[in-house]
Amino acid sequence: SYSFCTLLILRNMSLTQILLDAQDQGVDGTKRNRAMVMIQDAEKGNIENYIGSLMQELGDESKPEGSRVLAGTLLKNTMSSNDMAKREELAKRWLGVRTETRQEVKNMVLATLSSPKKHARVVAATVAAHIARVELPVGQWQDFVPQLCGVAVQTANPNQREASLMCIGYLCEECDHEYLLRFSGNVVQSVYTAMNDTTPSIRLEGTKALANSFEFIGGAMDDEKQRGHLLQVICETASRTHEPVANKETREVAMECLVKLVMLYYDKIGPYMQALFTLTCEAVQQDEEEVALQGLEFWTSMCEVEQELIDIAANNIPSEEDMKCAYYVKGATKFLIPIIWDCLLKQDEHAGEDDWNICFAGGTCLQAISATIGDPIVEAVMPLVLQNFENPDWRSMEAATLAFGSILEGTTTAGPLGTHLTASIQSLLSHMAHPNHLIKESTAWCIGRMAEFHVEAIKAHCLQPVLECMLVTLKDPEPRIAAKGCYAILHIAQGCGGWADEDATNHMSPFFTKTAEDLLAVVDRQDGTQAGLRSCAWEALGALVGCCANDCLHVVETLLPVLIGRLEQTLTYQPTDENMNKQVNDMQGLLCGLLHFVCRKLKENIAPFADRLMHAIMALLSKDSTTVQEEAFMAVGAVANALDKDFVKYLKPFFPLLKLGLENVEAPSVCSIAVGTLSDVLSAVTVDIALYCDDLMMALLQGLSNGNMDKDVKPAIISTFGDVALNIEENFEKYLPVVMNVIGVAGNKVQEEVVKDRECEEWRMYQDEMREHICSGYTGILMGLKKKKSHVFKQYVEQVVATLNHIAADRESLPAATYCNAISLVGDLINVYGPPVKDMFSPAMGQMINEGAMHEDDSVKEAAQWALSMAK
Repeated sequence: SYSFCTLLILRNMSLTQILLDAQDQGVDGTKRNRAMVMIQDAEKGNIENYIGSLMQELGDESKPEGSRVLAGTLLKNTMSSNDMAKREELAKRWLGVRTETRQEVKNMVLATLSSPKKHARVVAATVAAHIARVELPVGQWQDFVPQLCGVAVQTANPNQREASLMCIGYLCEECDHEYLLRFSGNVVQSVYTAMNDTTPSIRLEGTKALANSFEFIGGAMDDEKQRGHLLQVICETASRTHEPVANKETREVAMECLVKLVMLYYDKIGPYMQALFTLTCEAVQQDEEEVALQGLEFWTSMCEVEQELIDIAANNIPSEEDMKCAYYVKGATKFLIPIIWDCLLKQDEHAGEDDWNICFAGGTCLQAISATIGDPIVEAVMPLVLQNFENPDWRSMEAATLAFGSILEGTTTAGPLGTHLTASIQSLLSHMAHPNHLIKESTAWCIGRMAEFHVEAIKAHCLQPVLECMLVTLKDPEPRIAAKGCYAILHIAQGCGGWADEDATNHMSPFFTKTAEDLLAVVDRQDGTQAGLRSCAWEALGALVGCCANDCLHVVETLLPVLIGRLEQTLTYQPTDENMNKQVNDMQGLLCGLLHFVCRKLKENIAPFADRLMHAIMALLSKDSTTVQEEAFMAVGAVANALDKDFVKYLKPFFPLLKLGLENVEAPSVCSIAVGTLSDVLSAVTVDIALYCDDLMMALLQGLSNGNMDKDVKPAIISTFGDVALNIEENFEKYLPVVMNVIGVAGNKVQEEVVKDRECEEWRMYQDEMREHICSGYTGILMGLKKKKSHVFKQYVEQVVATLNHIAADRESLPAATYCNAISLVGDLINVYGPPVKDMFSPAMGQMINEGAMHEDDSVKEAAQWALSMAK
């Protein structure tokens, strides 16, 4: 067969010209499209010729930089993709290329790192990093990192040093860190040397490489001397006073290093905290905004770490690391507040809704501090708030409002903030009449935060004026202000309403009709797509309906046909571009979410409209939109719960759509929600599901065995086997052997993982969840067969008992749900098969049941009492 280059010669074309044509910006795109087709055809042909041709183009200094860069990008794309499955496929293809060809490519990209053309160097660094990402895990190119680090430290060519450091950074970002651990010493030495260099570009690339390597340089961070050297060079690079002063971009990246430092090595920073405090505060106060933002991010990240450590200690959560909170944030608060206050005063009146600036960052940091230290924040912040709440200077007034809203989370209504809550409401309501749009937006947001975290202060004294004020806000011509009004109404409804279905009335009842009408009016605003206004209004209406009392159900009934009509209308839309398509999808998802609440509230009263509703929802389930499918499946679950056995009429048209959802391994969230919907449908139609069980069980079993199935979906599938058995009872017998085998394999795997990853918190949580659902699945199957076919389950009792004994042996810090399901199953087994089963359990299980009888969770106590009563 002809090589790629030979074919080009035969067509009287050059590869260079094709690569340049592929970047042609002509209006009709003819050149570009023709060139891209040729490139795609070449890749589908002889891959080695294709790779070799691109390699030669990239490495040829006589070629235009544009063609070289695209050649390098295409070369990188032969082994890399954003799609993880395709990335693995491409990696295998690369490894299948002849060793000689791959070596030629590696030699070429390393040589190109010294090119005088910067863009060629950059793309060569990217290609080299991706080759190493593929080859290092299979034990190849093991000399690459030491060679690269050696060049970064020793070579005299500044271009080559810069590109080598860039390549180190890319590699650290792309490659699994377990394959880089052995090279951490080389990497640390190269970045340390680069950050001490006086050449700005080398210093920058060295700092970027360090930022990307923090996750695997734990060895250096464990060594006090190396840690001290690294901290020193980072601080010197981040400082605007240390000579030679690094440029702004380098200082910004150095500050990012400090952010990563606190996130990854919190337990190591104690001796350096005074220096870090001084450096970050000076950055916020004196440096350029990009650097200052990272200084604030340092403290925001510190708050996140300390919140997690405080939660772990308070809840006795098992942790991989024995770290204690040092309360750095609490100690620094009184010094940080004046600095943050100055940030809040730097408002940008023209900032867009997605813009990020020093004022927003300051507010975010203050919120994080409040959530971390709680009530002590009040003493530090409230004097500034009270002093400026009515300040005629709009900046001071807005900053005070933002500061007050920022300390509402983490503080207690009964604490020192309580005396200021009610008193502040009148001032906040008056702020809504201020001519400055930032003050009105911050005030509406602040009222929403008060409703979210201190709703009693509103509910007890001033619900009517606050709600009426927010309803006026919905009509504000500025969408961002109206959106904040929706946010406030959402939390007022949730806090002053009630989720209990039997409530005769609640605090929101007198305002329900007016609020619903005004929110529907917001949905129809012409500017509803701005600031997420329409979505905010739908969400607020959903909260209002979800929390309504029985005396407002008649209003909800009138809403149902209106909402179905709007959903039907969206089915007629023909989006002309991606943006419009997203808007339609968002609207359909929000409408389904709202209809879910309506069905839950109205229950069997939805029957007159159920046909229209199900027809519309089933049409949505055919759409290729994850969000729409998620909400649509949840709405179907609500319809099934509402109609109960009357849902049978929809099984035939709905089941194929449900089956597709269960098989949708590419969208784990859809698959997971489809499993939940199946449980709702099973509860509604019970034995009538039998006609569809063969296909249903096949879909569930294939999902469990599919290697691409998200692991988080699998526990729910296992418990669903129990739901099926409970509903079809003795008819489950034909599925029993294969299902018990699948659950047994899952249980054995969990036990293996417990032994292997006992200290891995994430895996431990997953294992506990899997055990919970395994016990639930076993229970459902046992109870489903109990009446007429208990004898066919008896052969699996030993398998079930083995699983339970493993759980008992590893019961330390077991979640209440898993604990409860396990010992309930013990009682059920003894109940069905009598005293002989009792002797099969280990002494650890007896201890577990006795401990359960004194458990703090009532459901565990009840399950323990059941098991003990059966064991007598």
